[in-house]
Amino acid sequence: MQKTHKASVLVVTLVIMGIILTSAMSISLISIKERKASIGSNKSNQAYQIADSGIEKVMDALISNPTKNLNSLGLSCSANAAGHAVLTNASVGYTVELKKSVEASATTCASTKSSEITRIKSIGTVAGQSQRAIEAAVNTVACGETVSKDSVDYSTVLAEDGKCWLASNLGTSVIAGSSTDSAAYGWLFQWGRSADDHQKTNSTTTTTLSNSDTPGSNFIIASAAPKDWRSPQKDNLWQGVDGTNNPCPSGFRLPTKIDWDNLISMANITKDTTAFSSSTLKLTVAGYRSYSDGSGLLSGTGNYWSSSVDGGGASEFGFDSSSVSVGAASRAYGFSVRCIKN
Repeated sequence: MQKTHKASVLVVTLVIMGIILTSAMSISLISIKERKASIGSNKSNQAYQIADSGIEKVMDALISNPTKNLNSLGLSCSANAAGHAVLTNASVGYTVELKKSVEASATTCASTKSSEITRIKSIGTVAGQSQRAIEAAVNTVACGETVSKDSVDYSTVLAEDGKCWLASNLGTSVIAGSSTDSAAYGWLFQWGRSADDHQKTNSTTTTTLSNSDTPGSNFIIASAAPKDWRSPQKDNLWQGVDGTNNPCPSGFRLPTKIDWDNLISMANITKDTTAFSSSTLKLTVAGYRSYSDGSGLLSGTGNYWSSSVDGGGASEFGFDSSSVSVGAASRAYGFSVRCIKN
């Protein structure tokens, strides 16, 4: 292959559909891996490496800041003649064009959030001469629709972790105006149960444990170890969208322990006030319902179930006025549920 003395562009298009934004870093691993053997020019290789670096660096920025506009990514951002946002790094030598879609127009840095990007084109330049480009399509998380379950309509919102969540707790369509907004508290579920009316804060109680996945509408008191409403215990009731008793709208599921850990880190949640103010989820201190007698502490703490099993208990995300934690809790507790898109 002859060295290129005039700017030329060889576009290698990688259509990688079905990749969610949070896993899009794999684009850079796929895009360059097999081209070295077929390209003899050292400058061409260097240009591809620079283009690949652009993809990787910009994807890192998009993943880290899914709800921020492009001006906030820490790279030089401008709009080109087509109206597409262009991120540049002069010291490295790549130019990355970001598009909302293949036919996008008027994609500007100030108004476009990183989570809205669906196509990325990175051009690497060596010594002002050789240019090589890599283009990748990314299926970002769709969010903003309204979904329904059990006669309640839920808004959805993109959170700091780049994932789509319900904007309110199960049981209410009200998006909290404060961490103590009681209208936004919603229902309190025992772990693994469906919305069978037990989750309502005024439901009646029983001390009879269940050997069925569908025990009826009573809140089941379980004061003896392992403090579970079901005997024998069953671990797969809330596992994913196909979980036996998944209470979430279609396409949504309970978050895992890892989902909560990621959100806490990326939203910088440190206590009850930041659980509300630092995250688009606007989490509340809805309190809990006791496994030992069914009494409720409504407000004071936030307690959210995960789908993850932890020994004879299950993992829950809890916070109060001074701290946050993700740890094991007895499955007979009544806690809030916030669903995440699968």
